Amino acid sequence: MKKLVLILTGFVLITLSFNSSLYGQNVPCHSEYQGLFYTIQTNQTSPPFSTDMPLDVFVGYLAMDSLSKSIKLNDFNDFLERQTYNDTIKTMMRYFYKVMEYDQIKFLNYEHDNKAIIRKSPIRFLVRDFIEFIESISPYPVLDAYLMSSYFIGTVTVTTVYNYTDTNAVFARTCSIISAQIDSLIKGKAPLYCTNNLSISPTNTKCIDFEIVKEWFGQDTTVFPLLPGQKYLISGDYRYLCNVDSTNYYTILPLGRGGRRIYPIIENNLIDLENELGFGVSTNINIIYNNINNRINEIKSFQP
Repeated sequence: MKKLVLILTGFVLITLSFNSSLYGQNVPCHSEYQGLFYTIQTNQTSPPFSTDMPLDVFVGYLAMDSLSKSIKLNDFNDFLERQTYNDTIKTMMRYFYKVMEYDQIKFLNYEHDNKAIIRKSPIRFLVRDFIEFIESISPYPVLDAYLMSSYFIGTVTVTTVYNYTDTNAVFARTCSIISAQIDSLIKGKAPLYCTNNLSISPTNTKCIDFEIVKEWFGQDTTVFPLLPGQKYLISGDYRYLCNVDSTNYYTILPLGRGGRRIYPIIENNLIDLENELGFGVSTNINIIYNNINNRINEIKSFQP
């Protein structure tokens, strides 16, 4: 019973896919925003339960909803500070990751739910603090933060780069919107179908548009600028912009916990000069895939 109570105070996250991406147009609820954005319809219910939802996903949503309505954020952090990398935390990670895989759209909307629901702790803050805690206690700190906080992980080939200056930004002004073809997915779903260069009709190939800013990466020329034709391992974080009625507006950024989020692949080797992921500074991409998938399977299959 004690384990069940602890499980039900865990919380979860998910990955996501969008229907369209736009730039060069104004976000109606954020007039100064100049970059890439995606639109998505809000959930009809909160939590977004469904009859075909797997039990682990249902329990994860139930846990997060109960936690956010009953526990203050400071109390949740006090609970985390009393933990080690123990069975309770590993069980929470298991539910957390499984719900990530189930339905990206529903979770991201749930995380930023604007419905009139009284919560003692915003869900997005619970998610943030849990991932920060994982990074502080996991034996694989950067890798686990990378896996748990990323909505999208995959290898891509950059097709086009659109550069612009964000005249409203104080610091991060040197911007690029990247269009890329998805070569393989480790986590998440492809946000877009590619369009043929000769027409606006979508093809069966999957693509992603995301935004990067030079000032995020300092002098690291392996990340900025991204080059057309170059392959990269990337992970994406979906950032909430604003809401109008039943439409939420998001953008995709390669930012978040755990590493630099963009790693070039040169001659089939992933280049990780700081060895952030823990697999070496130049390692065959197939070895990277195997190591990441092995860690994902460890997280998902944990049993106390």
